[in-house]
Amino acid sequence: MIRLVVAIVLGALFGLTGPRYLFLGWFSLIPWGIAGLALGYWSQRGERVMVGVLYGFALCFSFMIAGYTGTA
Repeated sequence: MIRLVVAIVLGALFGLTGPRYLFLGWFSLIPWGIAGLALGYWSQRGERVMVGVLYGFALCFSFMIAGYTGTA
């Protein structure tokens, strides 16, 4: 259960800080991938898919919320 919460919190933190270091280009994906691999390695075999889904959803959702500036 704690791994699921950590995945959500970590994904949300990376998503919220993502627009701040977007100037790095595609290199900004490296911390996201490393965190995803670390979460997968840390979680148990049966919950890896759920941890990945929660991490990815929290990351994408919070990145879209933090990076949206409205219509130009």
